[in-house]
Amino acid sequence: MKEYTFESANKEVTVNEGTESQVLLKAKRTAFSCFGSVKALNQESEKQVVVEAKSTDGASYEETTTDNNGNFRLRGLIPGKQYTISVKKQASVDRSSPASRVVTVARADVTGFDFVLFRKSPAVEIAGVVKTNQPTALSLMKVELYGEDKTTLVKTVQLGPQSYFEFAGLEARDYFIRVRSASESSAWILTPAEQYVKAEAFENNSRISVNLAVDATANLAAEEVVSGSYYAVTLTLIGIFIAYNYKTVSKLYARYIRGEQEVKLSSSGSSDWLGHLQKKKKNK
Repeated sequence: MKEYTFESANKEVTVNEGTESQVLLKAKRTAFSCFGSVKALNQESEKQVVVEAKSTDGASYEETTTDNNGNFRLRGLIPGKQYTISVKKQASVDRSSPASRVVTVARADVTGFDFVLFRKSPAVEIAGVVKTNQPTALSLMKVELYGEDKTTLVKTVQLGPQSYFEFAGLEARDYFIRVRSASESSAWILTPAEQYVKAEAFENNSRISVNLAVDATANLAAEEVVSGSYYAVTLTLIGIFIAYNYKTVSKLYARYIRGEQEVKLSSSGSSDWLGHLQKKKKNK
């Protein structure tokens, strides 16, 4: 009765035993209602959806909830005031079409305020396992999740010793999954491992499981580069040591040269002495 006021708010009535009394109450309508509906895009009724009415001057506010048929009635709208009618923001509601409607209330109910509701897509997950002939190569792999265009990167998971991966908190739409090397100079060459996941797969499941098979072969070119790098690092360290210890190294080198010369002289002297002894024996 929030839309009516009564001419006599209080009226005394005497009721005698075994008799009936009639009381006449006069009501005056002072507010009116807004009628409408909320449906999904497929025209299914949306029940338990909150609809609200806000006056533009901020002095009046009303709200109601849709019934099992998606219909609503906003009561208590004051004539002469302008209201914005809209679906109230809720956790499961993304948006509505139209977003809102404006009405100036006359001395009559208003009808035909219909909305199409778009609910938020529930979060879905994609999980899976990477199978490979070289388990030691798993730590050098990463799994990438792309949009359906295969160019928009959504998420990346770096594999460790385990082969399991998971992408959570996704919208229910098309995705493309790819396994690739985590480094351009990887010690392994991987065969392509790719898979599409269609949005239709999420209609009855919020979690989709996939298996990706990857064949890994040793990257000999990368091993040669690594071996060459070790030699280069070793030579660089030797050069740095010589540069910082130049005087000491010079002295050691000079001693080494003198030692070689003394050995040569000694060898030469020994040869002459042996030749001298041999000549003496012949003369005898």
